[in-house]
Parts: sequence; C-alpha cells; structure tokens
Amino acid sequence: MIKKFKRAAPNQECILTAFQELMWPKRMDDPLPNESKVDGQERLRETVKSLNRGQKVPTLHFRAEADGRGLLWTAL
Repeated sequence: MIKKFKRAAPNQECILTAFQELMWPKRMDDPLPNESKVDGQERLRETVKSLNRGQKVPTLHFRAEADGRGLLWTAL
C-alpha cells in the first residue's frame, strides 16, 4: 500500500487507479476529467503534490509534465 486516505481524495484516487489499470507505465496522459471552471494544469500539479505527501513509506515520486498534459512516476 502506497497511501491510505483519511478522507475522500477523488483526484488522487483517479490517478492511482489509472496507473494501476495501465499496469504502471512510466508516463501517462492526465486522466483527470476536464472541469471547465478549473485550470487543468494547476489541478494536476496540486494533485501530484498531494500524492507525494503523506505516503506511509516514501516509495514513489510523482511529477506532472511542464505542459500539464501528462504525469510520470519514479521509484524511490
């Protein structure tokens, strides 16, 4: 287990589920649904920050691509 959520975290859960379903590719397109009132790049960056915080044992490091279109992970 990478992370246990104390409360609902739909964006983080969406990203982890997408990586799992794709069998953990090193890179994938942003899987978060488009929300017209939200800046997609900023939302992805904030979600990645949250994913990197609070891991039970720091195991993975996530990062968003500069253009906000995709994200990557590396093992620590």
